[in-house]
Amino acid sequence: MLDQKILMKKLDSLEPLIRYLNDPEINAISTFLADRIASPDSFVTLLGETSSGKSTLLNSFIGRTLLPVKACPTTGAVCEIIFDPDQEEDHFYRINKNALNNKEINKSVCMSLVEDPDKDLSRVRIITKAPNALVKNMRFFDTPGYDSIVQEHEEILKEFLPNSDVVIYVVGYKIGIQDNDYNFLRSFKELV
Repeated sequence: MLDQKILMKKLDSLEPLIRYLNDPEINAISTFLADRIASPDSFVTLLGETSSGKSTLLNSFIGRTLLPVKACPTTGAVCEIIFDPDQEEDHFYRINKNALNNKEINKSVCMSLVEDPDKDLSRVRIITKAPNALVKNMRFFDTPGYDSIVQEHEEILKEFLPNSDVVIYVVGYKIGIQDNDYNFLRSFKELV
């Protein structure tokens, strides 16, 4: 396996070309790769139908209610949760599609973006204290429901899923697995 420093040096050598091309998609990929090299955490993505309990399940991993949960569709953007054992307070960030102007935001702005993302948002990132050693070196991603009325949610999933190491598929306990779950899982198989 290549050393982290070697990988970062190789990516840095491409930086002049990346700047010259000035392509938003290439900038985003470069930023993503740099982040993955610097923090080779496992990416754990929660998938499922709208209102199946993905955010509730993630809140239970955290040990408190951090993400909003409602009976109606709540998550409109991918929410990245990074657990840091040294973190004393929560920090919230907006990550833009073009990977430029990413910045720290306050909790209320973050929760507003979770429910109603703007067109430039790729995801929100929340860095919080690790509740236990089980989540060390893991990043959890809460995703919009796959059958959401909003078409952009499904596009977000299609772009995001190939970057995941582990996928947890959540099924609502009241209705169980349905035909639309099987259909989504078939399309998910094609994505990966």
